[in-house]
Amino acid sequence: MSALLTNLKLIAFDLDDTLYPEIAFVKSGFRAVAQAVEKRYSLSNSFYDVLWTVFMEGERNKTFDKALQRASLAFNSQMIEDMVRIYRTHMPDITLYPDAQEVLEYLRGRKKLGLLTDGYLATQKNKVAALHIGHYFDLIVFTDEAGRQAWKPSVWGYQKMMKHFNLPGAECAYVGDNSLKDFAGAQSLAWVTFKIERNEGFYCRGAAGDEPTTDYTVHSLTELKKMFA
Repeated sequence: MSALLTNLKLIAFDLDDTLYPEIAFVKSGFRAVAQAVEKRYSLSNSFYDVLWTVFMEGERNKTFDKALQRASLAFNSQMIEDMVRIYRTHMPDITLYPDAQEVLEYLRGRKKLGLLTDGYLATQKNKVAALHIGHYFDLIVFTDEAGRQAWKPSVWGYQKMMKHFNLPGAECAYVGDNSLKDFAGAQSLAWVTFKIERNEGFYCRGAAGDEPTTDYTVHSLTELKKMFA
């Protein structure tokens, strides 16, 4: 075991695309939205297919607007707000990555475990509930509890964990997937960082030259078992 890993007492994890595939949440949200739209407009065809097509074409900011336009459905701003609310607050149909469940089972009792996640509070809480993972963690930090300014790369969540466990940064590690936000705050506090690269992840690879260097890169979370054996 390397010197960096020897003294680690806390292992904290990101949620989206680290412990479960975020694309599964997108699909689940689209199904919930499509069901509401089909009921509102008395549609027999699947609005989900329209949403998914628009999304796969690369539209991320105006997905609902573009999908309604493509389906030739009249809408207003309130309709879009309703669709966004349904998407963010529905109880998602998502499951853990198999390697995530395996490593959480392995590390529980061996290390202090934390979950540090960004995103709208109701959305992230529903994800944790749907995944049935609360029992794995000694502390769950939803950064949105402190407002958008506390989302990563803010150091707020990392500092909250350090204070809770009374640990210096050098005894903490963060496992995430998004180089654009997951590691800068942790590194500024001397945390050890692990990047999980999954081929299907939204942020599996950042733009060249834009990524902070992480201490370790893994392609399966099961690699952590060997590192902490």
